[in-house]
Amino acid sequence: MDIITDNSNNSKASKAEDIADVASTSLKSALLPSLKSALLRHDERDAEKCGSPHIANGPHGSWWAPCGRPKCCRQCRDVFARRMTQCFWVSFRELPPDFHAVLHPKPETIDRFKDNVTKFTRTVVRVAKLEWARVFEWVRGVIHAHLLLRGRLTRDQLKRLRNVRGLRVTCARVRNVQGMAAYFWKHTSRPQKKAELAPTSNRGRLYSVSRRFLTQKFAELRKQVRAERAARLEGQVRHV
Repeated sequence: MDIITDNSNNSKASKAEDIADVASTSLKSALLPSLKSALLRHDERDAEKCGSPHIANGPHGSWWAPCGRPKCCRQCRDVFARRMTQCFWVSFRELPPDFHAVLHPKPETIDRFKDNVTKFTRTVVRVAKLEWARVFEWVRGVIHAHLLLRGRLTRDQLKRLRNVRGLRVTCARVRNVQGMAAYFWKHTSRPQKKAELAPTSNRGRLYSVSRRFLTQKFAELRKQVRAERAARLEGQVRHV
């Protein structure tokens, strides 16, 4: 009797497993199409989010963080703008910029715009011995460039810089340093004021800085930004 009971129990267990397998298979076949469509809708909805996130660790746990590359997506371009603005804010405490220049291509020289901007930057260094930071932007697909300059400029030098061949140049003194840093990188919550993503056909760096424009390298400035943020959070906790 014991053997018969064991066999019956085993057969019942095997039948239960078979039923569970069938139920699981049917459930998967029923849910898979809807799951795929949900994922497709998710991809379409989040098309402007980072496709290469990484795991970031903090005092309150881990989370998926965007890569922050400016050419990746809208989300990463915003993260990039925030990080670079914060670095500039730290550096500008000691070495603020003096002038802001905007360079637009002339219609007949738009194909050589980047070469002309490089010539302009060399002219800045040769004529006025200025330190500089440069970033390329697009408005409705048309390229232009922003430059921050630090140093002295006479009227004759300023006139010479404004008359660089192939470019339309406007240059003015920086009045609001923090505001200029945010404007330079387009760090804003207003969608209409954000920088357009660089076209896929664009090659080369979106930004560059001269050797002595910043107080430290970007990596060191980022460390300082994080340290100051951690100190502020710790102070808030102690205050509470």
